[in-house]
Amino acid sequence: MNAVVGRVGAAGRVAVDTSCPRYFHQAGLLAELISYVNGGVAIDAVLTELDRQGRSRQDFATILNRTRWPARLRYELTQAEQADAFRIQQEWIADDLRRDPSFRATNDTHLGEIEMVIAGSRSGVGAVILDDRRGRQLAAARGLLATSTGGLAIEMAAVGYLTRDQAFTVYEAAYGNPPRAEFDRLVDEYRP
Repeated sequence: MNAVVGRVGAAGRVAVDTSCPRYFHQAGLLAELISYVNGGVAIDAVLTELDRQGRSRQDFATILNRTRWPARLRYELTQAEQADAFRIQQEWIADDLRRDPSFRATNDTHLGEIEMVIAGSRSGVGAVILDDRRGRQLAAARGLLATSTGGLAIEMAAVGYLTRDQAFTVYEAAYGNPPRAEFDRLVDEYRP
């Protein structure tokens, strides 16, 4: 492993959403994710979801339990933050309904991403890894470095923490069947 790290690797505490560890695990690289993002934290909703997924994938649960990664991000939203989260949630649901009138929201639709950003922005988190585009935009607007699982894989390949083949396996897990040439171009263009 290369000691050089990119923006997320240098961010200190990094809040992760459920999909990032899942995709790295699917690629057989969960230990590398944990090593690179050693200050990983997650809100309760993410930890609950990771635990639920771990029950069906024993090796996944074993690694997360053994390493105690990600750590719990302790927070309690203030009344003002709860109102802010609700307002943002309603805007996002309205946007979903404009794009797809058959969209069905629940009480917690989008709240995980929103709460992670709000809690992270006041809890010393330097970066968030979110696959939801709006979540990344909200994080950036609140002064946090934000990337996706695919963006993290690109960073890790660009700084030599993962080989390109390893990183592409994660990128593929996150995006289905993306063109390898596009991935290679993004790695080449990455600037820490």
